[in-house]
Amino acid sequence: MDERLPVDQAARDLIATATDRTLFVEAGAGAGKTKALVDRISRLVLHDRIPLSSIAAVTFTEKAGAELRDRLRTSLERSRRSAVGDHVALVDAALDDLDSAAFGTLHAFALRVLTTYPIQSGLPPLVQVLDEVASSVSAEARWRSDYRALLDDAEMSAAVLFALGVGIKSDQLRSLARAFGSDWDLIEARVLHARLHSARHGGVASAQDTRPLRGWRPRARRRPALERNREPLQDPGGGRRHRDPGHGLRQDEAR
Repeated sequence: MDERLPVDQAARDLIATATDRTLFVEAGAGAGKTKALVDRISRLVLHDRIPLSSIAAVTFTEKAGAELRDRLRTSLERSRRSAVGDHVALVDAALDDLDSAAFGTLHAFALRVLTTYPIQSGLPPLVQVLDEVASSVSAEARWRSDYRALLDDAEMSAAVLFALGVGIKSDQLRSLARAFGSDWDLIEARVLHARLHSARHGGVASAQDTRPLRGWRPRARRRPALERNREPLQDPGGGRRHRDPGHGLRQDEAR
């Protein structure tokens, strides 16, 4: 009984064999995208003689990356049984490199690059990707530490007093800090661009220039909203720290 070829067989063949071209493939679930990718990688390794260690396959989930690795292993083992000559060495080398191949999510691939080149990336060699829970805990700890630092800073506390005085709540500041934290590299680039633009065009603005706030500081101190929105901070020693309008940071007795 003849098996009918898929109506898109020509496209499947192109994916597997046109390794000298960049292709964009769009297909629904269960259409055979993983198999097509396995065929393409096998072609790169066995026909084009590209080492598997030089190939990266980025997937949407870790599960998809593991499935791709397993299917490629099955394909290579099948090729190994019929391989002759120098193809035996090619398949064996690919199987040896398979467990360490760059198959996984974009986060996993980025981590791989950063840990391979820690000096160039400016990161410690043992950097780790935090999961959602660990990331949330770390963000909260940074917020509390940074909030204390803002209140202790003579210049930056003016901006905090102004924000609280005009009705901005501490929870809103926390949300803003979280939003900034997820795109901090973009913010730093934007601030640097603004400073360079200001320097080139004779501007006087600075990211830490609080002079525009000085006229508002006495007004902010008088606002009842400042008292309502003052958020106690848990001190590592068990006490509570908070900033009182017009006074320094003080330590209350632990409750």
